[in-house]
Amino acid sequence: MQDSQSPELEQALRNEDVTSLQLPSIHLRPEQSFGTREYGNVWGASHGEALEKNGEISAKDLGKGLDNPKGEYNCFLNVIIQSLWQLESFREALLTNSELSLRPDDESEAAAFLRSLAKVFSSLSGSKSGVDVNLFVVDPTECRKALSSIFMSRKRSQVHEMADASEALNDILETLQLFFEQSGKTDSSDASSNIVLGSFGLKVKEGLRCSTCGYKMQEQSYTRFFHYVPPKLLADVHQQLRDQKLSPEDLLREAYARDTRTCPGCKEGNAMFECSQALFSCPDIFSLVLVWETTSATPDDISLLFHQLPLVLDLSLVYSGVPSGSKYRLRCMVCFYGQHYVLLSYKPRVKQWVQYDDSSVKRVGDWKEVVERCRLGRFQPNVLFYERCT
Repeated sequence: MQDSQSPELEQALRNEDVTSLQLPSIHLRPEQSFGTREYGNVWGASHGEALEKNGEISAKDLGKGLDNPKGEYNCFLNVIIQSLWQLESFREALLTNSELSLRPDDESEAAAFLRSLAKVFSSLSGSKSGVDVNLFVVDPTECRKALSSIFMSRKRSQVHEMADASEALNDILETLQLFFEQSGKTDSSDASSNIVLGSFGLKVKEGLRCSTCGYKMQEQSYTRFFHYVPPKLLADVHQQLRDQKLSPEDLLREAYARDTRTCPGCKEGNAMFECSQALFSCPDIFSLVLVWETTSATPDDISLLFHQLPLVLDLSLVYSGVPSGSKYRLRCMVCFYGQHYVLLSYKPRVKQWVQYDDSSVKRVGDWKEVVERCRLGRFQPNVLFYERCT
C-alpha cells in the first residue's frame, strides 16, 4: 500500500522520456482539446475565475484529502468518495436529500451510510457549522465501516481489505438507491425524483440484427450506471478502422456495434449481429469504466488510451435516441497503479488538474502534464466521470 508518490515516479517525471509509439489518427473537435477557447466555453463563466480574482492558487482552491492510515486500505473508497464530492450536481442533490429524508430514529444500515457520507461531504466542503474549515484531511472511517457492514454477506468493501474502486462505486449507488426507495421519497423508475437514477442512470434499449439473414432478436431494455469498455477492445477497433476518420465517440460506439452468436433465423452458429443501443434519457453524469486485462500496462498502452479518450464527449454520437449536442465534460478520473488508487480531477476555477492521493493533494497542471504523469507513472485510468455541460 502506497500513501504517496514513489521516488522512482518523481525521478521519471523529471527525466525526459519520449514515447516512440506511432499513434493512429483520431479526429477531435475544437472543444475536445485542452486550452482552446471552445474547451473553456464548455465550463462556462466560472472557468478560471479564481485565478482572475486572486492571481494565484491556494490550498483552499485545491481542496481537501481523505485519510488512509497504514493498514486501512482506504484508497479504493477514498477516490470514489472524492469523485462523488467533486461532481457538484450529485453533491448538492445528496446533501439536500439527506437533510430532507434522514429521520433521527432511522437505524437502518443504509441510513447509517448516508449519514456518514453526508458528514464527509460537509467536511470536504467546510461549509457546515461545527466543521473545521482549516482541516485539510477528512476521516472516512465511518463511511468505510457502514459500507462494510452492508456488504459483509457478499464479502465486498470490507474493513482492512483492498477492493475494486468501480465495485465500491456500484455498492455506494446501490445503497443510496435502497435508502431513498425505502424512505418513500423517490420513485425507483423516475429519474426526476431519484437522485441515483437521475445522476447516473443509463436507461438502455438494445437491439440485435443478424447480418446474414436480417433476423432481429427481441429488444432488451435495462438500466445500468456505467458504460463498460476494455481498452484492448478500443485499440482493436481503432486498428481495424484505422483508414476511417474516427472520433473518440465513434470508437466507443463501434466497440459494441457487432457481436457473434447463434442466429435463430438462419441457424448459423457463429453469426455476426449488428448491435444498436438507444438511451431513453440522459443522466447528469456519464460514467465510463475501463476494464483492463492487465494491472501492469506499458507506457505505450497508456499513451494510446489517452489518445482515444475525449475531454468532452457528445453522448448523441455514442447512443441513438439522445438529443444532438448532448455534451459531457471530463471532471474526474480514477486511476490505479500496483495496488493503489489515485484520483485526478479538473478544477475549472483554477484551470488545473489536481491529484488526490489519499491525504496528499497536489497540483498536476494541464492535460498534457496529466497524460505524461500517467504514462510515466503507469497510472491506468479506471473510472471516468463526465458531467453534463449546462
